[in-house]
Amino acid sequence: MKDVKELEAQLFAIQHELHEDRDPHEGKSAEEAYSERLNKLSLTEGGIQEGEVVVKALLARCLLWSEVIQEKYGAVLAIS
Repeated sequence: MKDVKELEAQLFAIQHELHEDRDPHEGKSAEEAYSERLNKLSLTEGGIQEGEVVVKALLARCLLWSEVIQEKYGAVLAIS
């Protein structure tokens, strides 16, 4: 879990440098939002996307992934 927290801190630093906001997902779990974002991601269809678009999309997915892992880890700890 420490590794996930460290990764998340690095991702927040990148997000801050890019002047991006957290990807909101009100009414959905992080896992649902991650799945939707993954389904929308197409890096090769329709031509080549700009680097900034790709980086921001991947950043949002990584932040959602870290949230999913922390939610699942928290659920495991609550059961134990």
